[in-house]
Amino acid sequence: MAELFKVLQPLQFMQTILNSGTRHDGRKFDESRHVLVSCDCVTSANGSALIKFGTSSVMCGITTSLVKPNTDKPDEGIIEIDVRFSNTCTNELDNPDRTTISGYVRECVKKILSHAKCINLAQLCLIPRKYCWKIMLEIICLNMDGSIVDLSLLATLVALKKCKLRKYEIETEFGLITPTNEYEKIEIRTCPMLCTFVIIDKHLLIDPTMNEEELSDSTIRMAIDPDSSIDSDCLYLLEATGSCTMDQNLLKNIHNKAMKRAKFLRSIMTKYTEQPDDEESCQFEPMLS
Repeated sequence: MAELFKVLQPLQFMQTILNSGTRHDGRKFDESRHVLVSCDCVTSANGSALIKFGTSSVMCGITTSLVKPNTDKPDEGIIEIDVRFSNTCTNELDNPDRTTISGYVRECVKKILSHAKCINLAQLCLIPRKYCWKIMLEIICLNMDGSIVDLSLLATLVALKKCKLRKYEIETEFGLITPTNEYEKIEIRTCPMLCTFVIIDKHLLIDPTMNEEELSDSTIRMAIDPDSSIDSDCLYLLEATGSCTMDQNLLKNIHNKAMKRAKFLRSIMTKYTEQPDDEESCQFEPMLS
């Protein structure tokens, strides 16, 4: 009978569960799913990462090449982002949905990287107007079960931290570059974390599943820098859609939960990007209360 109720009246079924004080997967309202981080999982990429929140998973791989800088920014490198879906996701989504979601994820990640000034683009330029690095970020949604933008941003930052660029000897007078056998990491100046919330029947839920997102009244996304000591300087994205009214109490509640979540995600990112990876270290990490 419960399964029939779930199929025929999915929203009412969800509301009934939430009114009992828990979520359909057993989590508390402010409880996030366990997180898995795997670095350098694509051997052909120059930096890659696989991120999972429960069953929701995203992979990011990086390719790099030397190109001519854009004419409007002759002394900066170039970053491009592409988002696509695995065959499993493709089968589950209609083509218009795939196009809309991929475009939205790409713009969100691009906007946050830009607003937070995560990457020193000047570092990516070897000779103005002649040579610069082009960083191509390919984000692949492997399984969509909610918080897909959060996953994509985290996968992007982890992959960037694992990326290394070949050093070149530069002859600025003659506009020549000569490759060396040395490599250097990309300078990552800030690492904002994105947290997604949904509201269903006045219940605020963090790290929603796909089902919770689809049945929600509103969706709120906040990109925040957990290392900033000034609240006004650490917010890089605040987006709310749906019917909710963002009053001061709700915003403060979301900010506090997002900051706690962001600190946890940052600690996980640091753990897996600043030490050698092995099979034993790749495991789901729970966020402790």
